[in-house]
Amino acid sequence: MKYYKKLNLDHNIVAKKTLEYIKANRDKIKTSWTNFNFNDFVKEVPELLTLFKEINITPYRVALIVHRVSKENVHRDDTDVSARINIPILNCEGSQTKFWKTSAQPVQKFLSNGTSYLHIDEKECELVEILELDVPTAIRVKEPHSVSLGEKIPRLSLTVEFIEDIEYLLND
Repeated sequence: MKYYKKLNLDHNIVAKKTLEYIKANRDKIKTSWTNFNFNDFVKEVPELLTLFKEINITPYRVALIVHRVSKENVHRDDTDVSARINIPILNCEGSQTKFWKTSAQPVQKFLSNGTSYLHIDEKECELVEILELDVPTAIRVKEPHSVSLGEKIPRLSLTVEFIEDIEYLLND
């Protein structure tokens, strides 16, 4: 199984404008996962709408992922979406997204903003793959994964959902 696929997309202007958006909306970012109002976001970062044109997919939802601790717990995203594209925004170099396999049953937990996720004890997992998020990357978010930071904190990435099911990107 392919857990991720790096995409050859020029994301630099999206990353730069996203960072400006984050600074202007700092008061709205309270947890490690912040859903942005999509229409408001693309008014400030319209390049997100064209970034994926060459691969014929249409974004409709974005969230900011903020990592402030050096090692995150193993989890699966609690979603019906099988894959998203994560875009590096700040301090992603040297960090590792680790993918795990396990037969353990996850436990549903919640962030303080009500966002749910499925926690899995790392002791019950086997490491199978490691990714450095240095370019936009399609990721299987329903597979167990965790993030370990590099030298710089915080690590910021944008996760994007699409109208289309993008799992096919991970099957070729």
